[in-house]
Amino acid sequence: MYLRRTTILIFYLLASFCLDAQEYEFRFYLGANYYQGDLAPTTHKFSFSQGQLAWSTLVGIKLNDLFKVNAKFMTGKLVGRDSDSKNASKKSRNLSFQSPLYEFGINTEININHFLKGLDKYGVKVYYTTGINVFKFNPKTFARNEFGVVEIIELQPLGTEGQGLPGFNDKYKLTQFNIPFGIGLRFHLFDNIEMGIELVPRITFTDYIDDVSGTYVSYDDLIAANRPVTAIVANRMGEYLGTDVVNLPTGTGRGNPDGNDWYFFSGVYLSYNWGVGYKPLKFNTKPLEEDASEPQESEEQSNN
Repeated sequence: MYLRRTTILIFYLLASFCLDAQEYEFRFYLGANYYQGDLAPTTHKFSFSQGQLAWSTLVGIKLNDLFKVNAKFMTGKLVGRDSDSKNASKKSRNLSFQSPLYEFGINTEININHFLKGLDKYGVKVYYTTGINVFKFNPKTFARNEFGVVEIIELQPLGTEGQGLPGFNDKYKLTQFNIPFGIGLRFHLFDNIEMGIELVPRITFTDYIDDVSGTYVSYDDLIAANRPVTAIVANRMGEYLGTDVVNLPTGTGRGNPDGNDWYFFSGVYLSYNWGVGYKPLKFNTKPLEEDASEPQESEEQSNN
């Protein structure tokens, strides 16, 4: 509800501001989201999961030659699996998640061409983008119930790392903020239509997009706290090894709490531009100069 009201308010303010603007834009993006965190294939900071289909829309206004302000909505999903790792310890941990993703925010674009005028002659606009987004996620996993049927289970309500139990942290929030930063370029196609590409990572302030951050709570402790489903999905090493439950002591490391999760969106877009201020930047070449060495027709010849 909060996200919906915020979205409506920002779009209303942006629409009001557009009344005085000279150039407006609407974009539609198609691309992919890539997750990086505890369930990425390796522990490297730039190890990403497989891309997941995402789409986005944007409404923007040009303030001047340097700045544009945009309201942007994006939806997709994020996925991470220990089974994709070649690291033996990560593989045996055997955790996985998938999460829907909804994101809305305000960002600005800084026109690089403003500083590098030489780019104009190639008909390409290069820009840096940043801003602030609010996003909603909800990590889930697959597990078999007592009847052997595979179900999708929401992880946050379970408190897989003891959240909500005495002596443990509260459950993490599913609505968070992030800061996008990245680069894009665009070029004119025809009439008011342009095409562009973007690569924009997101810095987040949560380590729980994948529901993994800290330490295990032992199977016995979770059963004693009347959390049998949590006990099953929080530690799945036994499933991988083909054994009974591996009852790790409470406090055994489960994830890496020293860094937050993050993700990035990369995609292509088409944009429609309108307004009296819109002037397409087309590929420009200097007109060929007349060849001075070419013999000219004499006045006498022309009279004949």
